[in-house]
Amino acid sequence: MRNLLVRILRRLRRIHEGLFFRKRFIVYSAELKSTLGPTVAAKEPIEFHINSSEAFAVLQLRGQEYEIDESIEARINKQLEDGETCVSGWVRGELAYIGWVQFEHRLLTRRNRLPLPAGTACIYRCFTRADFRGKHIYPAAISFTCRWLLDRGYQRVLIDHQIENFASGAGILRAGMRPVAEYQIIQIFWFRFALPDEALIRITSTVLSQ
Repeated sequence: MRNLLVRILRRLRRIHEGLFFRKRFIVYSAELKSTLGPTVAAKEPIEFHINSSEAFAVLQLRGQEYEIDESIEARINKQLEDGETCVSGWVRGELAYIGWVQFEHRLLTRRNRLPLPAGTACIYRCFTRADFRGKHIYPAAISFTCRWLLDRGYQRVLIDHQIENFASGAGILRAGMRPVAEYQIIQIFWFRFALPDEALIRITSTVLSQ
């Protein structure tokens, strides 16, 4: 009887968390200049590729290892159609890292897009496979992406993470980026919306588009 009650309470808590939540995110920024520091070195020999068809094939075959659901093919196609760029990191032939770059806006929720000024890009939806964590692959990937963007004329890069994700914050700081703003994602029943702070609105020099 007690076990049944515990399961019911857990189920009710999950339902509550799915209908009502508030999540805080920290936004980091880096100015991209010719004096950009050296690329951060990972503890494993890693190669980075841009829009790798091999990476997409691995994700479709082994999506669960990368915390990706069965809709990965449609999602990848949509992101590429929207002009996003995929950065993949490979260690001895194994896909260790996957991340994306947005150029026109940062999609905060399905309804809210934060427009990005010309010359600004945003790194997001990054994932390091569990067995490759702790090897500085994430900061190395950020560092590589920053230099790739600099070579293409971009002046600023943004990245964010949920405030409770201390490992992501440490990796971002190691890559040389600094916190500059915050935003919140709030869900009430089936309505989800974003609230950027004044600093983030100033950075983007515009208001949150609907």
